[in-house]
Amino acid sequence: MYVVLFLCSYSVFKYYLTTEFIYLQLTTLQLLIVVC
Repeated sequence: MYVVLFLCSYSVFKYYLTTEFIYLQLTTLQLLIVVC
């Protein structure tokens, strides 16, 4: 039971981290374009 819960929360956490990373990269790219 706890293992399943842990795996679920871990995958959600990983997914959240990945989306955050992509979002940060996109905003950085936009800033670079605006600055240049």
